[in-house]
Amino acid sequence: MSSAAGARRRAQGTLIPQIGTRRFASHILTQAVMMEGEGGVEGSVAPGGAAPALGALREGTHVVDGIRAAYTVADPPEAQHVANTPPLVLVHGLGGNSAHFSKNLQQIAAAYGGSVYAVDLIGFGRSAKPLGVDYSEALWAWQIHSLMEDVVRTEQVFLAGNSLGGYLAMLVAATHPAQVAGLCIMNAIAPSGVINPSGLDVPLFRLPPVADALAGQALAAASSPKGVRETLKDLYSDPAALDENMVSSLVFTGRAASGRQLFASLFRSQPGRRWEELLVSDELGLGLYEGPVLALWGERDTWMPPQVLEPLRERSAGLDVALLPAGHCPHDEAPAAANARLAEWMREVLSEGRNRFEISRVPRYKKLPLSPRYIN
Repeated sequence: MSSAAGARRRAQGTLIPQIGTRRFASHILTQAVMMEGEGGVEGSVAPGGAAPALGALREGTHVVDGIRAAYTVADPPEAQHVANTPPLVLVHGLGGNSAHFSKNLQQIAAAYGGSVYAVDLIGFGRSAKPLGVDYSEALWAWQIHSLMEDVVRTEQVFLAGNSLGGYLAMLVAATHPAQVAGLCIMNAIAPSGVINPSGLDVPLFRLPPVADALAGQALAAASSPKGVRETLKDLYSDPAALDENMVSSLVFTGRAASGRQLFASLFRSQPGRRWEELLVSDELGLGLYEGPVLALWGERDTWMPPQVLEPLRERSAGLDVALLPAGHCPHDEAPAAANARLAEWMREVLSEGRNRFEISRVPRYKKLPLSPRYIN
């Protein structure tokens, strides 16, 4: 990779799932509830009950066009380190931060043998929360690629993301396929390319007064511990995975002045690329990322059930699916199983040489298939 710090990078596409109107208010609450979560949690336990040896955990920052962006990185113990192993970059969902991977960072690094990074998307966690910024999938995808270029600085990385982070990982992989050894999506959202938290493409939402009102509603709804607790029950299938420390850490109190602007930006956004346009390769070669993909999916997710994967199952030859007994956040609800499968899959990709795949030469601006009269 080059290390041209400060270069402007853009990615096209969008982020949030299609859901019914009856779930609209609940879904808005979920997106707001996840903001500013810091909740540190204990690591997973290795099969057999023995806690694995864990390596160092450190924090860092880099600058993305003048904006401070934070990340956390776990290195494997020296005894488990495997030379020339592509690092893994983890991307959290809307409202979360790198702490949502506290059960995964060190555990995956030790099992895989390579470094594992977790980003704090701009507007969340330890990253800056600037005013006057258009919070969008393009900004966050650009941030992820900036981390790859300016901090990680390896030829390839593995990308993995949960919820919004899964969609952002797709965007980065589609835009920079040669730099992505493999892609893991964990209950990703936006199969239809709709970014706003309702998952609905409603032109009325894009009117500034309406977007601002909806943003205010989202933030106000997330300030109640009771509301947060009820929403988390929809995200996690096992109530035992929740505790009061997590509930307290996820209550958004309006501390970040940019919170309302962030949500308003999402409501004003235009629909972007669908999953199929990013990952699926058809006879025209229009899939932008054609490398290995692992869908590490919580099978009990009521918002993004496994059925949403069917278009990818039918048309993507490089897709592996692993269903876990969890809800929307399988890496947090079933960390031992998620960590083991992801580490195993990355080792398989490398040992089989699947990280070296043909890069389509179709121009990156292609979005829609050609008219049939131009195919023959």
